[in-house]
Amino acid sequence: MSACRYEHLSEGAGNLGGMPVELQERVGAAVAALERTPAGPALAGLLAGLDPTVLSGAECVLLMRARYRQSSHERGQLLAVVDEVRRRGVADAAGFGADPDQAGEFAADEVRAALVLTRRAAEDLCHLAEDLAHRVGARIDQLSANRALAEEAVRAGFGERDLSAIAALLRASAE
Repeated sequence: MSACRYEHLSEGAGNLGGMPVELQERVGAAVAALERTPAGPALAGLLAGLDPTVLSGAECVLLMRARYRQSSHERGQLLAVVDEVRRRGVADAAGFGADPDQAGEFAADEVRAALVLTRRAAEDLCHLAEDLAHRVGARIDQLSANRALAEEAVRAGFGERDLSAIAALLRASAE
């Protein structure tokens, strides 16, 4: 791999890094957008287009933070699916004549086979997914609802100070 992924575009550009100014501005704008883009498909799209070998040290730190945030999001999505598999049981066992009360009994084996994990790792992943879904799940649902309310408040024209007051009110009501 070359030192600059955009090498073919830089012939005769004559600027620092060998990247055309227009391309530098687009990359800079993408890096600046990393901090304000929520984890999910939009952030994944931004991350896919950035090559750390052409970024400054500070930009690499922002890229690293965004990748970590995105990986946490992906891990949460994985845990949600693991909990769904755990809840449903092996291949919807209830539909195959198995006892619905025992549907999740072999879920760790299903996770183990699908993800090529050790028995212990699959069981730990299932227990974590169950714990997060049941113990923390209600809190996550409330946070999602609060986020939706905050976004609606911004669209309605509330300012940053107003949102701080709303957040304090929501924290107090959650306790």
